[in-house]
This record gives sequence, C-alpha cells and structure tokens, in this order.
Amino acid sequence: MTELLERRHAVDNAVTAVVVLGIEAVHGSLTISDFQVAVQRLERAIRPWDTVVDVAPRTVGVICHSLSSLREVDAIAARLAEVVRAPMAVGEDVRQVGACVGSAAVADGEGTEAALARARDAMRRMREARRSLVVPPPR
Repeated sequence: MTELLERRHAVDNAVTAVVVLGIEAVHGSLTISDFQVAVQRLERAIRPWDTVVDVAPRTVGVICHSLSSLREVDAIAARLAEVVRAPMAVGEDVRQVGACVGSAAVADGEGTEAALARARDAMRRMREARRSLVVPPPR
C-alpha cells in the first residue's frame, strides 16, 4: 500500500524516509479537535529524533531518520496509521478518525520536500483506490 523507493544514504546505509498521513473523518466531518488529538498522538508515538510536519490541510508528515531498511518504513507507516485510527476521547465523546498513508525514502542528494511530494502522491493514490472499492448503497 505504500510506495517506497529503494535508495539509501551513503552514511552507514541508513535510510531517511517520510510518511504522509491524510487524516479523515470516519463518520460526519473531521473537527479541529479530532485533527489536533490525532497529531498529538503521532507526536507521542514517534522516536525522539523524528519530526512531525504540517504538509497540507488535514495532512501531516513524519520525517524518519536513521532507519535500517525499507521494511522498517512500511512497519512505521502501518504503526502510525494504527495510532491515528484508534478510538479517541474528545471531551466526553469517543471519536475515531481514518488515515490514508503514503511513504517514500529520501534519495541520495535529494531533500525531504521531494520525498514528501512522492509520499503525498502515494497517499492520494491510496485514497483514490479505496474510494473506487466503496460500493454506493442501494437506492
């Protein structure tokens, strides 16, 4: 489900990657509180040397440094999506949000902006594929 480019940095063969999460409402509309709680959860779930960045409205990225392999990127992307999707208490309500995920490794000589753009494209393709699988209710 994620798009990965197998490129490694020359330093210790470490991989730097970005994971982009499009945060969506499961029922109704996404509130600011829902989004804020989801982002706070992400910030608590990442490693201390990784960073959560604002990518677009309702979309955040996580820049992951010093990964040992591309398989680790997939595992991190899946774990972060689970963190976001878990039911949350917002005030007295229990709510849930969804997440579309895309990821990309940062290629040698490339900045994180280019990898973020590829990860956003992968996230969009995932969202479109998921929408095409949804069957409209009978009339």
